[in-house]
Amino acid sequence: MSVGMYLLAGGIGFAFGALVAFGNAQITRRAVEKDSTNAVMAGSILRMLVNIAALAVVYFTRNLLPLPFYGTIIGTAAGLSLVGIGLNYQLSKKQMKKENPESADGRN
Repeated sequence: MSVGMYLLAGGIGFAFGALVAFGNAQITRRAVEKDSTNAVMAGSILRMLVNIAALAVVYFTRNLLPLPFYGTIIGTAAGLSLVGIGLNYQLSKKQMKKENPESADGRN
């Protein structure tokens, strides 16, 4: 297969991973809003299960889609990781600003 097909598969995988990461961010946001350690732990477990399910979907559809599997799975993992990190960073920044407005810029 050509490099273009791998890049296309990676892009589609990245978009799918980013979509799942947005769902995970909502799970985290709701868990943090409950202000309970148990809720945050349950949210983390649910997020892991959602991540596993997303990667399983890519794995089990590998023979149905005309895309290279390695490009798709790597793109999905990158989307889950990179977009998830960015969304969690924004959430933590917002939460810090809400709890302690004077030190939310990180300079204090």
